[in-house]
Amino acid sequence: MTDAPTPGADDGWALDWPATGLALGPPGPGAILGRRPATAADADLLLRWFVDAHPDLAAVPLDAEAVHRLLVQQFEARAHHHRSAFPTAEHWVLELDGDPVGHLVVEAGDEQVHVVEIEVAADRRGRGIGAAALGAVVAAARRRRLPTHLTVSAASPARRLYERLGFVASAAGVDPAGDLAMAAPVTDLATVTAADFEPLVGQCFRRPLDDGSAIELTLAAVGRRRAAPGWREPFSLLFTGPADPTLLPDVHPIDHPVLGYLELFIGPVVAGPPNPDVTTYEVVFA
Repeated sequence: MTDAPTPGADDGWALDWPATGLALGPPGPGAILGRRPATAADADLLLRWFVDAHPDLAAVPLDAEAVHRLLVQQFEARAHHHRSAFPTAEHWVLELDGDPVGHLVVEAGDEQVHVVEIEVAADRRGRGIGAAALGAVVAAARRRRLPTHLTVSAASPARRLYERLGFVASAAGVDPAGDLAMAAPVTDLATVTAADFEPLVGQCFRRPLDDGSAIELTLAAVGRRRAAPGWREPFSLLFTGPADPTLLPDVHPIDHPVLGYLELFIGPVVAGPPNPDVTTYEVVFA
C-alpha cells in the first residue's frame, strides 16, 4: 500500500494549533483535538477513513475480495494524485484526546491555502472535529491575509459546514463532475461597510488568547454616521463581553466564522446603565 506522505516541517505552516490542542465545546474540561504528522505507519488508518468517506465504492455489487481490491486501487490513485498535484501539501492525522480520528491534507502557497482533503472517522462524526480542524486552517490563512480554497461535491452535506465557516461558491458553478469550488475570502477592512456588520448583530466574535482559549464578544449594535462627500460612510460597532478579563485599548485580533480574521482597534466605553458583569467596547470605522 502507498506510504502516507509527511509534512515538510514538524509544525507545518497551515495549522497554528495551540500546544494544548483545540478544545471542542464550551470552556472547561472536555475533548481536545490535536494533530500530528501522518506517516507510513498510518496507511491502514487512512484507508479506513477513505472507505468511510466513500460508501458508494464499498457498495458495488462485487464479492468482498474484489471490493477490497477496488478500494485499495482508488485509495492509491488518490494518493498518487495528491503527490503530483499538491507536492508540498502537509498531511496530518487528527487526534481526539490522543485517539486518531481523521485525516487533513493542506497545501499552502504564496497566494492561497488549499484544503486538499479532510476526512473524519464515521464513528466520530458529529463532534465538531471537522469544523474545528477546518476552522483552524481558515483562521491561520486569514492571519496571513490569504484565502482558503477547497472543492466539494455539490450534493455533499459538508457544503453546509463550509458555508457556515465562511466559504462561498465559485461563480463558475458546478463542474461537469458535479463538484463545486469554494473559497473563504479575506475581509478587507478598507472596504467594509456598516451593511457588512448589520446582519451579524447578536453574533459572537472571538478574541483568541495565547493559551488557546478566547474572550467571546457579542456584536450589540452597529451605528451609522454622516459621510463627507466622496468618502466612505463612517460607522461604529458596539461589542459586549465579560467584565473579567477586560481588553485594554489596542489593536486586537478578532475571529468571526464569516468575516474571518480581523485586526480591530477596540477600546472599552461607557454605554448605558453600569453593569458589573459586562464590559462594552467600541470600534470606529472612519
